[in-house]
Amino acid sequence: SDWAGFYSEELDNVEFQGKKVAYFGTGDQVGYADNFQDAMGILEEKITEKGGT
Repeated sequence: SDWAGFYSEELDNVEFQGKKVAYFGTGDQVGYADNFQDAMGILEEKITEKGGT
C-alpha cells in the first residue's frame, strides 16, 4: 500500500524508546469491514518494536 513505505522508512528514523504513544483512528467499519482500523495494528507493532509503549 501507499502507507507501507511511510511505516517502514519514516518510522525507522523516529526514536520511541521510553515514549508513551496514543492511537486514534476513525473510519467506516461498515463499508470497509475487512480492513477497518488495520493501520492501528500496523503502527502499534512498529512503535512497540522501536521501544514505545
